[in-house]
Amino acid sequence: MIELDGYTFYDSGFIYVKSPLWKHAPRGFRSRNNLIFVTDGVLYFEENGIQYDVKSGECLLLESRYTGQGYRPSGMTTAFFYTVFECPGEPVFPKHFSLTHTDFIRRLCTQIVVCSGRYDFPSYAMNNLMKTLFYEILYQSEFRRDRQAPVTEDIKNWIYKNKYRNPTVQDVAAHFHFCPDHLSKLFRQHEHMTLQAYLISVKISVINNLLANPVFSVKNIAGLIGFSNASSMCKFYKYHTGITPSEYRSKYYKGIQSQKQPQAEARLPEAGDPEK
Repeated sequence: MIELDGYTFYDSGFIYVKSPLWKHAPRGFRSRNNLIFVTDGVLYFEENGIQYDVKSGECLLLESRYTGQGYRPSGMTTAFFYTVFECPGEPVFPKHFSLTHTDFIRRLCTQIVVCSGRYDFPSYAMNNLMKTLFYEILYQSEFRRDRQAPVTEDIKNWIYKNKYRNPTVQDVAAHFHFCPDHLSKLFRQHEHMTLQAYLISVKISVINNLLANPVFSVKNIAGLIGFSNASSMCKFYKYHTGITPSEYRSKYYKGIQSQKQPQAEARLPEAGDPEK
């Protein structure tokens, strides 16, 4: 079970807007973490250059290290709860995710908003209420994921389909709506290797497959998989394999030629042969 030690409640509220022109206001740099739960309409928000369309029943984590703002009007009606908090290190939540029992989450959010408006409600009690909400959200998001196909299998399939586009950890995280750090931890838990290491292994495999085809020069291969030039690819390849692409190609074709050589014929020992 994930522990929420050090998580501190700061603020909460409920936003209900009925205006076709409304957009979420810009968030400044070093703002506190903010977990948003949308109950009606769609919230369109852009953070760190990535756009999120957060529908009813979905959550979005706004991180303290990024700025962001609404990137388009949300429509006639938009409603969402928000919980502002501080925590040591990275928040434990996925970036953008759906929940399974939204009515229960709505009741918990309502209770937190009501209690936070009471001047005599103690801070330790607010922290406990927030943690109850967060544990329920984490449970529902993990339960939903466990009932579906493992997300890491989907990630590996997507990387394979896009292997010639040279995807990065940030590309994968953006496609699957995860924080890069959280996704890397999740991938390592299930695959026993880092996401970065897996991407490198796929890239090396792609280079090897192309090197096995004499039609492609090293320069062609570098361009095909997103390197700026052949020198960059050669440095990358040698760093991770210990040999250059040309040395791999030479060894590959030597191996092919040796397989084509006829094997020595077997014969019976003749007189005069040394005894075995």
